[in-house]
Amino acid sequence: MAAPRLSVRDDGSWKTVNQPHVKDGDVWKSIHNVWIRDANTWKLAHKTAVGQYSAGTTTRWEGADFQGISPYAGVYTVPDDGTRYLRVIVVGQSGGGGGGAQTTGDHDNQHKTCSYEAYAAYSYRGGTGGAARHYEFTYEVESGDRFQAAFWNVVPGYGLGNLGQPSATLYLPTYGTAVAAGTQVCGTTGGAAIGENWFKSYSNYNLSIVAGGGAGGIGACVKVQSNCSGTGYDIPGTGTGEGAQGATGSIAVTDSLSRIVTTHTNGAHAAYSWEAYGPGIGGVFTTDGSDGRAGYIQITEYK
Repeated sequence: MAAPRLSVRDDGSWKTVNQPHVKDGDVWKSIHNVWIRDANTWKLAHKTAVGQYSAGTTTRWEGADFQGISPYAGVYTVPDDGTRYLRVIVVGQSGGGGGGAQTTGDHDNQHKTCSYEAYAAYSYRGGTGGAARHYEFTYEVESGDRFQAAFWNVVPGYGLGNLGQPSATLYLPTYGTAVAAGTQVCGTTGGAAIGENWFKSYSNYNLSIVAGGGAGGIGACVKVQSNCSGTGYDIPGTGTGEGAQGATGSIAVTDSLSRIVTTHTNGAHAAYSWEAYGPGIGGVFTTDGSDGRAGYIQITEYK
């Protein structure tokens, strides 16, 4: 529901008051909330919208700075300087990239195909890690309100390199015993980001934002569809291909005081794999999947 606004009668027309002021001595001061007495009940008649305030100080915590140490990044207290709203960004941890899959052989690392005695090698990339959850919102505050940022279990995704498990390789010999049709190898699924990034009210859960980690990218697979005389192989077919991307991290929101004014973003963090907060890249050839990232928490004051 929209916040209430005062109106004044001006030359026969009612006009909305965006930001009321009162004169205190010789100084005009803005008013955030206006209350009126209706019978025996005080009722909120006006609340100044966030759009009437300007962005001020920004505070940011990087999850990567808290790997292997205390999860509590810091405590923030709303200053007594007219700050009325916070714009908060919580970006969770992203998943690691899945392992790739490839064929190889004994003819310059290629194997014979079933077509015209040609040689080839096939390579498929592992799935991209699950994207970090991005939750961005504007929250009404009062002077002295306290909040806490935390990064729990910051082990962001870890690509297959951290697990010591390389992308999968299917060796198909030109001579000797043929590899049977239906034989398949798959890269290992990337590591899920098991941690959670939190922003919550200090000492209670009136506000609690918990961004869960993205899942690992699925490993690619390569499968022998059929073999032919002279140990040649057909590869394309069911069971062969790139790995799928892992699922985006989850979000849990508690706002028991109903102070969230606007939710700006709630979904996958829009970052490419190679960017600072993107998911892990899927492995290809002999390269393993890369790590996911640890995310961040950011608040900007509006006053």
